[in-house]
Amino acid sequence: MILERVIFEIRYAHGYLYWDNCGKIWKELSLKWPNIKLDEVDTSKARLTLSKDETPIGLGFSPSKADTTQDYPRRLDTYVEFTNNAIQNICKYLEIEAYDYLFPVWVHS
Repeated sequence: MILERVIFEIRYAHGYLYWDNCGKIWKELSLKWPNIKLDEVDTSKARLTLSKDETPIGLGFSPSKADTTQDYPRRLDTYVEFTNNAIQNICKYLEIEAYDYLFPVWVHS
């Protein structure tokens, strides 16, 4: 069995502080993950990519949701650690206290 993709997504109702704290989230993540790069940022969403030893891990967040994805991971330890750190920082800076939706997915072939 091969793990093709792993996805973790949360949705929340009021991430209004996205516009004020997007840069703070990126700065906080880059202190721990120096290989992270900003792919896209605008008023509706941000996309970052962590390139490490494995296939890249994607991070997206917006005023209404956050997600991480990785295709064909060899191990899940980096993915889990990065996802945990990223979601904690997003929730801290956007002051998210409750989730509307939590969605972990593992796709096998």
